[in-house]
Amino acid sequence: MKKFADLTPPQQEGAVQITLKRLVHAITEGGLRFNDAANGNHLQDRIDRAREEADRVQDPTLWARLVLERCKEDLTGIARRSAEDAVFTTGESVIAVEDIT
Repeated sequence: MKKFADLTPPQQEGAVQITLKRLVHAITEGGLRFNDAANGNHLQDRIDRAREEADRVQDPTLWARLVLERCKEDLTGIARRSAEDAVFTTGESVIAVEDIT
């Protein structure tokens, strides 16, 4: 097991991408929500608008794509911070992300 800081730069990027995919899945399938007022941003509003658009065109896969398109910078930052707090099983690339908590 390795900490984020012990990974190579390509492994770190892989860890962030794995964590980002999990985050988007938690948003679109698990009901993860953000508090815009407490966070001082409009992240949840953008996520909600993406869902409304996907619902309007009746394309359930569109929601995840729109969330990534409209919120990638914010969600990548969250994913990076989460990855920095995790431990990893590695090989040539990151194989698994294990949450510490």
